[in-house]
Amino acid sequence: MVIGEIPLPKILWAVTPMDFVGAYQNFTILGVGVPPFSIFIKALPLAFLIYVSLYGDMLFSNEAVELANEKRPDEVSHFNPDRAHFLTGVRNLLSVLFCGVSPTMHGIWPAMTAIIADSYSRGALR
Repeated sequence: MVIGEIPLPKILWAVTPMDFVGAYQNFTILGVGVPPFSIFIKALPLAFLIYVSLYGDMLFSNEAVELANEKRPDEVSHFNPDRAHFLTGVRNLLSVLFCGVSPTMHGIWPAMTAIIADSYSRGALR
């Protein structure tokens, strides 16, 4: 670029518009339709792996909150696995209907729980 061998890149500053209609039509069960039963059978190993991952996330979250509670007896925080499972199910149902399923959503929450529990145990969150 300095000696003119290659041109300077043209940088366009803009916001890329989202194709919500295309995403809805191509990634949701309402847009694509209900797949054949064989697809559900083929997806069972993935569903099992996500279940195991989510179960580990719940165990980790429970332990992280309990450790934070030991350091902060003045204000006890409660982790309810039933509520967490219910909210995860609602999120997944809405995801299936409106924005498509993303298995990558599972497994990122323990890191956030650890950060929040650590901040809470040090008294940074009030």
